[in-house]
Amino acid sequence: MSVLLLDTDVIIDLLRNDILAHQWFASLQTPPALSSMAMLEVMQGCRDKREHQQARQLMNRFLIVYPVLEDIERALFTFSPLCLSHGIGAMDLLIAATTIGHNMTLVSKNLKHFKHVPGLSVVRPY
Repeated sequence: MSVLLLDTDVIIDLLRNDILAHQWFASLQTPPALSSMAMLEVMQGCRDKREHQQARQLMNRFLIVYPVLEDIERALFTFSPLCLSHGIGAMDLLIAATTIGHNMTLVSKNLKHFKHVPGLSVVRPY
């Protein structure tokens, strides 16, 4: 299996101390990576300084993956019709495009949106 890239929902579960998320995470043989877009989404959802600090502490444990120009173009020109046809948000499209561009597997509980992205390898963690 390729390197795993965590989606925002998995990070949120870890921050909320979801037992299934922590059990799954502890079972991993190799550490997963985290997209810069998922980091931004998590930070946007923080309600106060304490949550912001907790999120930063957790996310600092991961390799951060950034989109390159080809990923942005893939999201913009190839995947953007999925916004209309399947209601996928712009950040999710960029996360998917970055996952493909880095030859990774996306780990998300939101299979509904991502299943329509051509060429994306996505798994549900728990």
